[in-house]
Amino acid sequence: MDQIPPARRVIRLFPDYSRTYPLWETSTPTWDVGYTTTPETYGLSKELGVDLAGWQAFFETHCNPFEGWDTVENWRQWLRDGEGLTQRLRAEVEHFADVEPEFGPHRRKRRTFTDRRTAVRASARVTQSSSRSLRGPSE
Repeated sequence: MDQIPPARRVIRLFPDYSRTYPLWETSTPTWDVGYTTTPETYGLSKELGVDLAGWQAFFETHCNPFEGWDTVENWRQWLRDGEGLTQRLRAEVEHFADVEPEFGPHRRKRRTFTDRRTAVRASARVTQSSSRSLRGPSE
């Protein structure tokens, strides 16, 4: 079967541990991109690719998966940088994709599933520590 991209692709922007880039895209029955993606997947500029990798690395350096952010200042800087990266990413892919930031205040509160049992199992896997690390430190 030929790969047929959706009319508008959706690039999701959020960090996760042990990743180089915070880029994700959900495949469809006719478009298999493998979920985790890279700047090359979208033809992004080298500068944006380097900055996305730096933002991801900053997250892994300063946000412990069990303890959360090391300082409020680092968390705020990371959020500001993420907002700027979101705008730059949108500008570079606007002709074929939308960008959904899913970090800090943009983080999805719930995933939507058609199968209720799947939703229950997925919500059970979310730990309090991972939720705290993506929300930021308590002030």
